[in-house]
Amino acid sequence: RDFITDFLRTYNPEGAAARNPVTKKVHPHGLSSAGPNEEWGLDRHEKLLLSMRVGVYGGTDKYSRLELGLWACPNPRDPNLPIAMWLRMVKEVGGIPVTVTCDKGTELGKLIPLVTEIRAKYQPYLPEERIPAITATKSIKNITRERSWRPLYETELSNVAHEYQIGLVESGYHPNDEFHQTLSCWVWAQIVQVRLDEHRKANAYHVVRKQAKILLPSSARRIDMYRR
Repeated sequence: RDFITDFLRTYNPEGAAARNPVTKKVHPHGLSSAGPNEEWGLDRHEKLLLSMRVGVYGGTDKYSRLELGLWACPNPRDPNLPIAMWLRMVKEVGGIPVTVTCDKGTELGKLIPLVTEIRAKYQPYLPEERIPAITATKSIKNITRERSWRPLYETELSNVAHEYQIGLVESGYHPNDEFHQTLSCWVWAQIVQVRLDEHRKANAYHVVRKQAKILLPSSARRIDMYRR
């Protein structure tokens, strides 16, 4: 244990300090929310991008932890993608959230002014200086969306990635063939989207176990907490 600790301190001093038990935690008091649509968390997932050329972009309601949207995409850093995704979620739920939290990604250059302008028009009673329409923060603070990626990958996307690797060999795929690349991206993006839709439905009707010590609601289905 001492060797591992010393190695981490040498190789990654910042990471070692962050993992120290006495280090001040990012969320020492737990997460809280006033209700559904108070805050949405947006983020991209790129674990499949290098191997399959398919990324994922998603949005989550903080209060209920409900998946509001999950989309497969060829380039999750496209600045038009967050706009399209946010507008789709707004259309589906029938309104805009009080605030949005996202990572400090280069793809957000168009989204930030759009969200700010729309909220100023339709929720003018919310002061921007006190309650920002959208906040770009570090990944570790965008926990509403970030914490949902791991279970999604472990239960759904890792299996897709495994089948993809098998298919590369059995199909005679040529990585330098532009037609093969384009066709593969199109086909597997459809497959990923099917799994994302299935995961989103399961997420909505999954009962969050009772947790007496958390500040967010529990012991209910996410869809019921969102629609309460």
